[in-house]
Amino acid sequence: MNGFKFKLQNVLDYKIRCENNLKKDYNKLMIEINNKKNEIKSLEEKLNNLKLQKNVFTTHVEFKNYINFLEYLTNKIDQENKVLKQLQKELEKISNELLKLNKDKKIIENLKEKEYKLFLNEVNRLEQLKIDEFSIINFYRTKGGNS
Repeated sequence: MNGFKFKLQNVLDYKIRCENNLKKDYNKLMIEINNKKNEIKSLEEKLNNLKLQKNVFTTHVEFKNYINFLEYLTNKIDQENKVLKQLQKELEKISNELLKLNKDKKIIENLKEKEYKLFLNEVNRLEQLKIDEFSIINFYRTKGGNS
């Protein structure tokens, strides 16, 4: 009897490849999110340090530049927070896809395991039939030869 061949092996292999690709995407996105958080933190620190500085502005232009830079940092932080939220949504989407893919893969793996057990049972049954056949032949040979 030939070896076991699972009919859905190509599907299972495809699911595994997809899962690996999604895991890579997930990890890349996590790195990107962490970098974005660090960038936001750095901008917030700059903003806070700038606010704490109580420089005496000698000219109106210096004061205006100070205010403009504060606004720029505030806007930049807001923009980066929006980007961060978008990245987190993408991460959640990938996470949900990974969960679904993992469930699908598990179902196929369980099916493969069940089919393999059925295959082994059939192999054992056929082997037992051969053993029984040899036993019967041997029995009749010995009985026929003794009579």
